Amino acid sequence: MTIYVLLGAGLDSFAQRNTEISSQVDIYEIDQPDTLTWKEEKLIENGYKIPGNLHFVPVDFEISSWWDELLNKGFNVKQRAFVSCIGVTLYLTKEAITDTLKKMTLLAPGSTIAMAFYLPLELLDEEDKPLMEMSIKGAAASGTPFVSFFSVEETVKLAEKVGLKEIQTISTKDMTEKYFKNRTDDLLPASGEFFLVAKT
Repeated sequence: MTIYVLLGAGLDSFAQRNTEISSQVDIYEIDQPDTLTWKEEKLIENGYKIPGNLHFVPVDFEISSWWDELLNKGFNVKQRAFVSCIGVTLYLTKEAITDTLKKMTLLAPGSTIAMAFYLPLELLDEEDKPLMEMSIKGAAASGTPFVSFFSVEETVKLAEKVGLKEIQTISTKDMTEKYFKNRTDDLLPASGEFFLVAKT
């Protein structure tokens, strides 16, 4: 069975949206304890069963080891996995991000990770800066401030340092070309987000 790990799963609904596919995938959703508890309650309230292949892994990234908690849930470290980490690095210190990447190198050889990072304000396209400034202020006001921003070069160096392989980055331009090219509603991704994709 394929293994899919979501670091910072939030309200991701892969397991509910893709029942034919997800039934063949061992899914581990990792996030803050309160978030996962609330999510599980809402799924049940709305008539969704929690299948045996969906595992909730509550953890505070800054305090606890998501890796240890993953193993405690029966994760098979010998089997290749795909790890998605989206919308998380903004809220973590560089130390916590580095530790997270180091833990990923413990995955079975050939596992793939896709991790979103965010550019510092000065590296954004001019038209995207006001929106990011609003987001930064809003996050701080809500008590969940943005902590970490990285250039593409910094991210690649960090991935190399921890020992990841086949490192590549996916830019906003790449995402626009692949996923937004033929849209008729002018929806485009903002320039501030990019993905690190690598293997163990």
